[in-house]
Amino acid sequence: MKKVLLATLLTGISAHAVHAESFNGFYLGAQTGYTQRTATFGLSEDYTGPGAVANYINNASSKQKKNGMMYGVMGGYGQNMSGYYLGLEATVHDDNTSTPNQYKAASPSDNQSWSFKGSYKRGLAFGMGPRFGAVFCDSWLAYGKVMVEYSRDKIEHHYVGDTGYAPSQNFIKSQNTFVVVPGLGIEKSYGAISARLEYNYNFGAKMSQAGSYGAGTAASTDRQNVKYNAHTIKIGVSYNF
Repeated sequence: MKKVLLATLLTGISAHAVHAESFNGFYLGAQTGYTQRTATFGLSEDYTGPGAVANYINNASSKQKKNGMMYGVMGGYGQNMSGYYLGLEATVHDDNTSTPNQYKAASPSDNQSWSFKGSYKRGLAFGMGPRFGAVFCDSWLAYGKVMVEYSRDKIEHHYVGDTGYAPSQNFIKSQNTFVVVPGLGIEKSYGAISARLEYNYNFGAKMSQAGSYGAGTAASTDRQNVKYNAHTIKIGVSYNF
């Protein structure tokens, strides 16, 4: 009987030790999920032309939502300190969500409309930030994190042209952007394997560009502004070393 009790106690201690080490050390994994990005396009056009439409400024704005899939890898290091978790995580991810839009700018002087197209595409994103939370029921982790992500993003402005005043013209700009992306999640440890469900909000970045086209008495300078934000829900699986 004593041997049975001793064996049971040792088994319990061993199991507790395994759970106590949950979420400790290095980990590496993959993740995928759903992204909804909202891009707001703004335009200010300074036009110099003949007749009634000479020398005016018109403005246009439009908002576009686009859904898509994200995919990437994550890794990091963390410590379970008597139920309190603190770690550092790095991510690399991409998505198939580009955000095109078309909008019209109305002329205040002759009631004409001018058509434009704009697009925004985020590049491959690299992120890093702290992850912190609480371990409960031995193998569950509720956490928050604040990531700073870098990507090289691209915007495009295209004048469609409802009239013959100027030829169609593209303006394209690429820019390095840094954004803050907080997140909340829950993770379950299955020994060396962990599975997580996470929500992120990307506060987004603002990009702008300007370009001129046309010549002589029909010339325009277009100033485009694009601002985006995004919601992402993702699942991930990691291996704990």
